[in-house]
Amino acid sequence: MSKPKISIIMSTYNDANFIRLSIESVLNQTFTDWEFIIIDDASTDNTAKIINKYLKKDTRIRYLRNKKNNGYKGFIANLNRGINLSRSELIARLDSDDFWSDNAKLEKQYEFMKKNKSYGLVGTWASAIYENGNEFCTIARPVTSVDIKNRMLIENAFIHSTVLFRKKLAKKFGYYDPNHVYVEDYGLWLRLGKITCLYNIPKEMISYRVRDESLIQSKYKKHINAAENLILKYRHSYPNYAKARVVWFIRRYYPYWFRAYTANKLKEKILNYKT
Repeated sequence: MSKPKISIIMSTYNDANFIRLSIESVLNQTFTDWEFIIIDDASTDNTAKIINKYLKKDTRIRYLRNKKNNGYKGFIANLNRGINLSRSELIARLDSDDFWSDNAKLEKQYEFMKKNKSYGLVGTWASAIYENGNEFCTIARPVTSVDIKNRMLIENAFIHSTVLFRKKLAKKFGYYDPNHVYVEDYGLWLRLGKITCLYNIPKEMISYRVRDESLIQSKYKKHINAAENLILKYRHSYPNYAKARVVWFIRRYYPYWFRAYTANKLKEKILNYKT
């Protein structure tokens, strides 16, 4: 069997209500030379049943099921396990409650990486949707490598389900750090940004689902704590550390004001790129 050009990695747990849409969004891609590695962290709902139906239809899907659920650290371990099992030099990520809304997403990202050898990571913009599927905003991130690196301490410049990255570069850092709970992706991007160029395609290519459970205050604070530890660690690697400290402080103590302010800034950014 020849090696696929892209390996798509998914870790899932009890996402039977959403995973069908996620899988279909992969199957509908115009770029077809991929393998899809799904690791089920011992789901107790109908997730396994749904995945098994697709296994019978498409041999590009590889399914592994854990005997027991290992929580968030298990999620990170599953991602690293998927990458280690992958046969491609390019790794794409998709969470099982998100889906790729642009059928040409992989094709556009693959062509970008093929033409730009100095780039190790490419993401896209996203549409944020509620748990019921209704869209409520566009998530726009900085586009060029210079702009991304200027913002890296201020915000996570990539939405996880959008990314495509070079496996050999991520391997230098051991892929996702299991100690970076809640910010495993942010930590990897910060490490990659020290050795490679970065890019975001300024178009909404995925739908990112905001779940009620992700808004729980205790989890929100843990995320903020973990992110602040990261920016402290990389304060000498990227600019704007002082500004980042202020921004993360506001995120912690004035989250609703910050979200409203950010929403207005996003509108300006989107208009600037579309005009």
